[in-house]
Amino acid sequence: MLLGSLYVFLFMGDQQYDVSGGEELYQQKLPVNIITPFGTETRGKYLFTLMYTIIPVTYLVWIIVTLDALFMALMSCISAHLNVLGGAFKTLHPRCVERITRCKLNSKNLEHEVDKEMIKCIQHLQTLLRVSEQLESIYNVQTFFQACVSLGEMCFSLFLLSQTIDQSIGSEITYLFGTSLELLMYCWFGNRITEASMKLSYSIYEADWLSAKLSTRKKMILTMTRMTKPIYVTIGKITPLTLNTFLTMARGAYSFFTFLKQKQL
Repeated sequence: MLLGSLYVFLFMGDQQYDVSGGEELYQQKLPVNIITPFGTETRGKYLFTLMYTIIPVTYLVWIIVTLDALFMALMSCISAHLNVLGGAFKTLHPRCVERITRCKLNSKNLEHEVDKEMIKCIQHLQTLLRVSEQLESIYNVQTFFQACVSLGEMCFSLFLLSQTIDQSIGSEITYLFGTSLELLMYCWFGNRITEASMKLSYSIYEADWLSAKLSTRKKMILTMTRMTKPIYVTIGKITPLTLNTFLTMARGAYSFFTFLKQKQL
């Protein structure tokens, strides 16, 4: 909004004047509809009112960006831990052999070391499951409203773009891109958690489980059974945050846009 308004102000300002009642008034539109006590009859007043409008909006935007960045960072951290844990499961036996060789321990302790390492990995996984549940309980309502708002914004931005032929087209394109990108980032990081959790069962299977003792193999089977249900971050406990969800919502926004166009015709 700021860049579009400043471009018009600096390079097309001479075309924004209008004569009313024998007086030349500056008529450039503000990027948002707002009532201020300053007026916009001159270029100086317009610039002051523009800054008065943009600065609070900028603070609001940075608050939203910070909250989104926190949510995405938490999801990225969980997915990174899941990937590390997958590697730990896969290399369970070789790491224990290396530890026994390096510390010059009795090879009879190998099974005990593998079992102990398996317990550590399971405890790590349980912590990640708890954190994922807490993240889901905190953010599922927020993501629901965010998805609904983004869906409406994408639809109406497309509709306004189909109607706009003046200098505000840049603002509409930027707004559409920003709204879509925000929803895409939510779905992207949510999808990373789901994919990483789905790989854990395969990582356990690829471990050298044949040489493990019976109790360790039972732990592996129980863990694989638990991870047949992947970790999801959901939109209001309705649908998971995945790339397929983003594509579905984008198609839904475009379908509603075509419906509005047909009604207009």
